Amino acid sequence: MLAPELLMPLVLAALIIYTLDSARMIKELKNHAEPAARAAFFAGKMKRQFLAVLLLPALCLFFSSTFTRAVHPGIEARVLAARVSAIPGFSALNLTSLFTPTTAVQVILAVLLLEAIPLIRNSKSPIALGDFSILLPRSRNEFLSCAVLAVVAGVGEELLFRGFIPFGIEGFRVPYEVALSLSVLAFAACHLYQGPIGIFFTGVAGAVLTAVYILTGSLLFVIAIHVAIDLIGLVIRPLTGLGLRRLLELIPYSDGAHTGRKN
Repeated sequence: MLAPELLMPLVLAALIIYTLDSARMIKELKNHAEPAARAAFFAGKMKRQFLAVLLLPALCLFFSSTFTRAVHPGIEARVLAARVSAIPGFSALNLTSLFTPTTAVQVILAVLLLEAIPLIRNSKSPIALGDFSILLPRSRNEFLSCAVLAVVAGVGEELLFRGFIPFGIEGFRVPYEVALSLSVLAFAACHLYQGPIGIFFTGVAGAVLTAVYILTGSLLFVIAIHVAIDLIGLVIRPLTGLGLRRLLELIPYSDGAHTGRKN
């Protein structure tokens, strides 16, 4: 078996290539957004994401014998849990309440509100904490592609940024809490294509996911949250927006402001 730090140069090189390549592909997609170009983009995106974000960290965790420690960090998490619990907002956080019918209703209402506001304002720009509107699906095949991307990203990014990278950095005699912080920065930087605002809020999300990881001592719990967030952003919200737009088209307006029709 290999020491995690020996695999870090490979992981970092792959991440840099993947990040720059993703930014390049998305820039090209913005300039050439016809259906054929979008189909090629999503096919390439799924392939690259599977290799760099899912397969690579899974193999690194396996060959470095750190898979079990990543899924259940054990003593590393217990040592930091008290510090995380002292952070305002986390001390009273009931993690078991995240997956309940009440939470589901709250999420549904929030999604409806976020998708309704642009329609009410007659705006084509969705409310988002980052520049990734070009990624939002526009056809049935793209919805399926985005669903796959959301699951692969949710699983793979957690295996990589909460799982392998902290142990790989720790191998260079870096304290585990510092290694976790550096992994959050790497997580944010890998979303370069979302622009400065997207990088910032991705970093915030990464820090929250890391805190949840420490408090629960379970990577599986964090993976479930991450997958849910990505599915909401890439699939559920666009589907909701599409449904609301079609509903509005059925409602006659005397000025045709929303439908473009004249009565």
